[in-house]
Amino acid sequence: MSDLAAKPDKPKVEKKKRPPLTKKRRIMLIGVGAAVLMLAGGGYWFMGRAAAAPKSAEEAEAAGERSLIALDPFVVNLADDGGTHFLRANIQLIIDASEADALALQEKKIEIMPLRSAVLELLAQQRAAMLVTPEGKDALKSAIKKRAAEVFHAYAVKDVLFAEFVVQF
Repeated sequence: MSDLAAKPDKPKVEKKKRPPLTKKRRIMLIGVGAAVLMLAGGGYWFMGRAAAAPKSAEEAEAAGERSLIALDPFVVNLADDGGTHFLRANIQLIIDASEADALALQEKKIEIMPLRSAVLELLAQQRAAMLVTPEGKDALKSAIKKRAAEVFHAYAVKDVLFAEFVVQF
């Protein structure tokens, strides 16, 4: 019975020995670790920005956030006698809104087209002699700002910029 009571010896499994870390392997491990950390940090930063809630028009105004809305270029016959004078203008509006709200607003044609129509009507009423003076351009900016404020009820229009302004005589 002593033979049964004795446990048979298990064959010993030899553990594989790791090769020693060479300088090249250490550098490679450090590089891989740094890359993983950079990707994790970038993902955290990107997800944090994407998760930020969009601000309302009032919050954007209180925070002093301003954005540009670029309108398509205008080409109009001016109200001069003979109808031979033209105006080409590229107009941009500065509004109190977050960048995301401004992009969303610019994509909505149903909200931009009434503004384009109002500005087009206003430009067609102008005379070339008045538009070439600084006072005439300032008056036109004020009139466009007023019309834009009527169309954009939710956003305050802070300024009107001319990116291009050419009067053809």
